[in-house]
Amino acid sequence: MKNGKATLHLPGEQFVVAVDGQPMSQHRRFVDALIAGLLLRNKLPQREVKVLQAEANAQAVDVIH
Repeated sequence: MKNGKATLHLPGEQFVVAVDGQPMSQHRRFVDALIAGLLLRNKLPQREVKVLQAEANAQAVDVIH
């Protein structure tokens, strides 16, 4: 008997680094997005830098910071 979880298709997570609400880069791992976000925050201290989780089939993103 097959495990139900093995046959379930789960979309991969995507993380977006946004500066002032504009997406700057997209990453597959949270750690990579966090590093990119911290580097941008250090480079642009007056800007609002956020790491967001993007859903595979939706344009909306959830704030993670």
